[in-house]
Amino acid sequence: MWRAEWSWASKPLGQPWQSLGLGLVALLLLAASAYFVHDTSRFLSSAQVASGTVVDLVVRQGVGFYPVFAWVDEAGKAHEKVSHSASNPPQFNKGQSVRVYYSMSDVEDARIDDFLDLWFSAVVTGVLGVVFAAFSIIVWKFRKGFYALAGYPELSGADAPTPKHKRRR
Repeated sequence: MWRAEWSWASKPLGQPWQSLGLGLVALLLLAASAYFVHDTSRFLSSAQVASGTVVDLVVRQGVGFYPVFAWVDEAGKAHEKVSHSASNPPQFNKGQSVRVYYSMSDVEDARIDDFLDLWFSAVVTGVLGVVFAAFSIIVWKFRKGFYALAGYPELSGADAPTPKHKRRR
């Protein structure tokens, strides 16, 4: 009777567990990137545009300077919001004019027309997803060599003699 064994000594797929794990992380990061691109594109397609001003710079948790921007919507109501993105040194100066995208249905969902506010999350998760995917492919392609280097010749497919000492599991 066949019995599934899920250990380092089993060879159901030539031990691709590391590669599959990296691939799963890559898929999650690429899915997050696609979500951020879709969300930003959807937001920009329906957003209103207003002229705004940076009214303050807030330092939070020593990370950087978050611009506080103010604008007046098309109904004539004034709004003020702290940006989601920070930079150090500050990217904006107090009193600087900025273009503001905002949603009429949710005025709190406002963003400065800036790469950090609009696209940074999508680009970072996309780049990390591609890097993890590349590592997944490299680990998959060269896994037998990695096993041989790690001292598991029985998993590398090599006909090398087993070491005299036993590895702990």
